[in-house]
Amino acid sequence: MNRRQNADIFLVARIDTHNWQILNKGYPVGDGRHLVALIREIHRDQVQVEWLQTMSLPTTYTTAVEVLDAVTGWAGRASAATRPIPIPHLPPRDRRAE
Repeated sequence: MNRRQNADIFLVARIDTHNWQILNKGYPVGDGRHLVALIREIHRDQVQVEWLQTMSLPTTYTTAVEVLDAVTGWAGRASAATRPIPIPHLPPRDRRAE
């Protein structure tokens, strides 16, 4: 899943004048994973995030949109892992045959 697809999954929804929530549209409303974070404006240029899902992201940002960008980028990196690629192994060469 690339960053553009992640941008379509996450949404910032305003609760009131100073509070927002980040929603994951990939899960239904009743699912606990639907609500990703709560955002509260502390100062005019600072918001505090309460992460409701396990994410290794900061808890302070400048704006709610900056939080959305961080979640979108984090989700893109988190899903980039792949299975190990098998490496063919050959038996040791018989040095006596040389």
